[in-house]
Amino acid sequence: MSRRFDANDQRVQIMLNALGYNTKGMDGIIGPNTENAIYEFQADYELDETGEADQETVDALWDAFKENEINASGTIIQLMLHYAGFSPGAIDGIIGRNTTKALLQFQASAGLDESGEFDDDTIYNLKLNLYGAC
Repeated sequence: MSRRFDANDQRVQIMLNALGYNTKGMDGIIGPNTENAIYEFQADYELDETGEADQETVDALWDAFKENEINASGTIIQLMLHYAGFSPGAIDGIIGRNTTKALLQFQASAGLDESGEFDDDTIYNLKLNLYGAC
């Protein structure tokens, strides 16, 4: 059985990576590396260690993602902007002109200070948009 891209699975991967659980890619396919990251998250948060992104795990993951500081790497930021509806161009991890343009557009649409910086308010609003897109 071949696995296919799933946007909700990609969101799970984004949240896991942002919290420091390495899925070794954010391709939207739950494979062995993502399952291992889910196991680690479940163990750390005292959940049943199934390796599956069941509702209890996704809820705990969202709570942790929303409430904690995250590793806001370029790839994570670009994917969060993408899910908020603002194209950062290629998802390549580089915060260049297209990503900055998407960031400024996002900040304007969210009523945030259009600083072009990934400040706490911007990150928080990107988090809310990522979860709301689920």
